[in-house]
Amino acid sequence: MSGWIKFWKDMADDPRLIESAKQIADRYHLARKTPGGGGEDLSSGDALRFASNALRGALVTLWCYADEHIRNDDTLPMSSETLDAFVGIEGFFDMVPRDWVAELDDGTVQLPGYCEKNGLIAKEKRASDNKARQAAWRARNNAKRNGVHTHSVTRNESVTKCVDLDSDLDRDCKKRNSPTESKEKPRAARSAGATRLPADFALTPERRAIAEAEKADPEREFANFTDHWRSSSGAKARKHDWDATWRIWCRRAADFKPRGNGAGAEKPTLTWRPPPDEEADNAR
Repeated sequence: MSGWIKFWKDMADDPRLIESAKQIADRYHLARKTPGGGGEDLSSGDALRFASNALRGALVTLWCYADEHIRNDDTLPMSSETLDAFVGIEGFFDMVPRDWVAELDDGTVQLPGYCEKNGLIAKEKRASDNKARQAAWRARNNAKRNGVHTHSVTRNESVTKCVDLDSDLDRDCKKRNSPTESKEKPRAARSAGATRLPADFALTPERRAIAEAEKADPEREFANFTDHWRSSSGAKARKHDWDATWRIWCRRAADFKPRGNGAGAEKPTLTWRPPPDEEADNAR
């Protein structure tokens, strides 16, 4: 597939490999050939280095084979006994840690995380899975158009769960066709908490005192005030603070009084102007 495998440089110093190399050195009688057909036993250090090199070579042999034959679930079609014969070291499977090589219940061996660690294999596996998902989606989409409903797609030895793209597209279309909430939020924010003039809004002594302080007729202004706001409609007829609206009304009452220069003076034409808060509403 890729033509190369991933091999970490500091593997020789890995404690797991050194421990496995010790088991090889203890199991085998390692000697150096001497002239005359004799032999000289290797020192413990030389024997350990020899076993370490042999173990790394066996691992490289295994990983090169896996590069061509590994399955999607990181398994190889061989047993632990076959693995020992394949790498040429008796007891190899028992020596190496299980996070390197494991045996499953079905008799196959597994290299945990092999596809993920080997970048090229992982990339090709992802591309293959993407193609399978796309093909499955096209098949399901065509089946829906023809009135056929499918539930799952089986590929090789695994079942691929497909994303329902039709549902996602329908959801997006509904969002685009529905009115956005952002257009309603400013209006709701302005009217939140505002109410119409309460039915029990009365000319209390406090409100009467406010009118008198502004030199206004309390009964007349209160009647004009309630008639005006109860006859109004829409958002303009809603206020957050009706007492504040009453104070503003009384302060502006003097602006609506007729002004003349004597008995024969022409009566001015009165034009009613709304309180400042209503003017602001009209401007908006």
